[in-house]
Amino acid sequence: MLSRTATVIAVLCLLICSYAAEAVGSGVHFIKGTIDGCMFFKDRGWLPITAQKFSCITPISIKTEKGAWGSIVYPFASLSLRPDSEAELRADSVTIKRGSMKVVVFSIPKGYVFRTPQAILGVRGTVFSANASGTVEVSAGKVEVFPENSSGSSMINQGESFGTPEVSSGTELPLTLKMIEAALVLEHDGKYEEAAVAYSELMKESSFAELPEYRAHLLESALINAFKSGKPISAELQKTLAAAVKEFPEAWYESVKSILARENKNEIALLKKLSPVLHKFDPNDPRDKLIEAMIAEIQMNDKNLIDSMRTLTFDENLASASEVLDDFWSDAKTFLQLLTYPNTVDSNRTTSMMDPDSLSELSRSARQKRILVGSSLPDSLLEAQGLYFLLKAYLVDGRYEDAEKVYAFLKTHHSGSPWANRAAKAMELSKKLTNLQGKESVNNVVSATETVDLSFVSRIISELKSGLFSSQSQSEKSSISTETVAEVKASGKISSETKKLPDKRPFSAGSINSGF
Repeated sequence: MLSRTATVIAVLCLLICSYAAEAVGSGVHFIKGTIDGCMFFKDRGWLPITAQKFSCITPISIKTEKGAWGSIVYPFASLSLRPDSEAELRADSVTIKRGSMKVVVFSIPKGYVFRTPQAILGVRGTVFSANASGTVEVSAGKVEVFPENSSGSSMINQGESFGTPEVSSGTELPLTLKMIEAALVLEHDGKYEEAAVAYSELMKESSFAELPEYRAHLLESALINAFKSGKPISAELQKTLAAAVKEFPEAWYESVKSILARENKNEIALLKKLSPVLHKFDPNDPRDKLIEAMIAEIQMNDKNLIDSMRTLTFDENLASASEVLDDFWSDAKTFLQLLTYPNTVDSNRTTSMMDPDSLSELSRSARQKRILVGSSLPDSLLEAQGLYFLLKAYLVDGRYEDAEKVYAFLKTHHSGSPWANRAAKAMELSKKLTNLQGKESVNNVVSATETVDLSFVSRIISELKSGLFSSQSQSEKSSISTETVAEVKASGKISSETKKLPDKRPFSAGSINSGF
């Protein structure tokens, strides 16, 4: 079996060398826009697509009959396969073989291309349509066309076309398909709230009444765009989305996965604000507690993070329910447990968390955090975490010089630790706000950013002063203090049925006293 260090090195190599494969590997789906008339090619014959949402395992060909259509949804793009059309999907490309397609590309992975039978199309953040006769029409961005039988290429700009422009056959595209394509263009152009409204209105169209999977897809798109707007949405839109979430709760979790994976601060703040409005918290669903914990980690709210993870880790009901989570939620829980209760994590879960396919769904910063955590030994992680809490306690106390000393020690002895990175962010934020406020109390910083609970930090300071973090030997670093059943039950955070409770606090700093 590979050592943890070897695993980390392998993961880094895979991330660098196989970016395109990772981005596509996270899943491609065909979602039917009509009840009938969609087919896929298998074993030398065409078969009807019976599922409303169909997983595309490449290579695969999909076709639509007259009047039928569907959406091919990638992690980085959305493709409308129009009526009477056929497309071939491969791991690194999609080719329109018959009819036409409309493509909206948000961020294409390196090496992925679109094709017509006559040419290869190089695109970047582009909206375009292409047909099997080789015509390409660009609505936004640019498409570079590389003809198969030529060594040259042609750059097609917005509003331009390559080949003979399409001539209407007299058959109009279905109205709902036109509306879908218009909503995708709004999203591509960054008009997120308008896109959210457009998607939510499409859910009401009668043609989707018998297509719940497509309606759920529309809801997911509406929610993602509402959060990506990063600003408050109208009461009317909130009401529409909340009603739809009740009908399609899984669309809520899928949309939240997308936002949490991006780790955009404005989107996360809006998610935190709108969650109670749009979705009823389910105490028996570990995903709801994980959402709380992930938001707390991203916003550096350590008290909420530890409180949520204590419940997720030691509540038997939630721990049992967590066993059937999909990879995204399971890996998120592993990451957060490594930050808070690392001794409860099985090594196999750490390896799974660092799988390239799982990491490919995350933003670059989120990937880096997980790799750092996964490569940290438990004892060094715990000690670095204790130092981080001490640094924050000093900042809240206004003891900036002491905080600088702790930070210097942390950088020297725990370089690369995720807690050293969090400490750097805390120091940077403190300096910025101190300059703005003329060295006012960092309590104002806390209030403004919701990064620290003061009562929690006060408890840490009290424990530090009482010698809780006294110098210890290497073998004692993971045995800081105990937490009784009565204490945990009294907190009201864990059910009375809980039998196994943490026997360690999730932080320590074995060499603080000896280090200064």
